[in-house]
Amino acid sequence: ECHEEKCACHEESCGCNEEDYECKGDCGGHHNENNDKEDAANHEESAFFEIEGMRCNHCRSNLEEALSKIDGVKNVSVSLEEKSAIVLGHFNKQDVIDCIREMGFNLKDSLSE
Repeated sequence: ECHEEKCACHEESCGCNEEDYECKGDCGGHHNENNDKEDAANHEESAFFEIEGMRCNHCRSNLEEALSKIDGVKNVSVSLEEKSAIVLGHFNKQDVIDCIREMGFNLKDSLSE
């Protein structure tokens, strides 16, 4: 760390006095760990699932409703025609897989985008 000390990225002490900053060495600057957390929080995950066993619009809407109740899910789009679901948010992928199976459907394959 480079708090009031010489470090690899400065010829003199940096004087930053911020505990959440750390020296990045050869980068010539500082790295704020809080920014990493904010970037991660703002980056939503998208996952695509191919689903077998949906036969009607009722199946589609029930699955869409169930998936939307999973913690961290922001948006769900289930397509009967394409036999797929796209889930967006900050969620545990295994929770989505478990939900699909608990609803009586099978997964053909799952891919992250």
